[in-house]
Amino acid sequence: MNWLYELFGSIIKFIYNGVENYGVALILFTILMKVILLPLSVKQQRSMMSMQKIQPQLSELQRKYAHDKDKLSRETMELYKKNNVSPFGGCLPMIFQLFLLLVMINIVYRPATYIMGVPDVAKDITSQINAAKAHGMNFAFLWWDLGLRPTFSFSPTVKDLLTWVLPLLATAGTYASGIISQKITGNNTANSAAADQTQQMTKSMTTFMPLMTLVFAFTMPTAASLYWFISSITQTLQQIILNKTLKIDVKDEGGLSYHEKRNQKRKKR
Repeated sequence: MNWLYELFGSIIKFIYNGVENYGVALILFTILMKVILLPLSVKQQRSMMSMQKIQPQLSELQRKYAHDKDKLSRETMELYKKNNVSPFGGCLPMIFQLFLLLVMINIVYRPATYIMGVPDVAKDITSQINAAKAHGMNFAFLWWDLGLRPTFSFSPTVKDLLTWVLPLLATAGTYASGIISQKITGNNTANSAAADQTQQMTKSMTTFMPLMTLVFAFTMPTAASLYWFISSITQTLQQIILNKTLKIDVKDEGGLSYHEKRNQKRKKR
């Protein structure tokens, strides 16, 4: 994994050298990653939308083979294969975002090592931040010092309260992304057994991810919260746009899509 930290850190450093602002560099890096991974996102979105479209066929199979579980399983898998659908495709974007977050946590915890390329710096966050600042890295972004972690006290100052803003925004962004994703996939109206499993997994992720974000964000430098907030927002916008622009053509029991059946009728005429 160290090579991945160094690769991402080098990209952030390249962007930082151009904008000379750590926060802006993280935002641009996040957008760049979304662009690079767009083909994967399109594939996942198609799978989720197809899953929604084939719900009537899944319900019909469940009714038709209610007393033959083996036949139901085979026919369901055949329907998935025919329409290139993964029943758990809706959860993949969240899982992938979690993986990227874990990578970014290591980078923001060691900015001197992975971004500034300073050798022989202690691994603790204080040493890393001080070394990065000593080598000219600017952690100021709007009202925040992205090298600070959220602080608690019985009489918090304005500075203390400001450190809570980005973690709370990251948590809210994660929750909103999960809710919108759940609505787009249409899991709330699913009827089949496989769709019920997908619904439960998606709901669990929608609950788990914001809680995990909240806990992590209040123990990390606010740079991680900024990254996670921007990542959640761009993921949500991407899902909404793809949902409006992508067209899914579901195949019937004969393996023909709507457009293929229409073309056949035209040829017969």
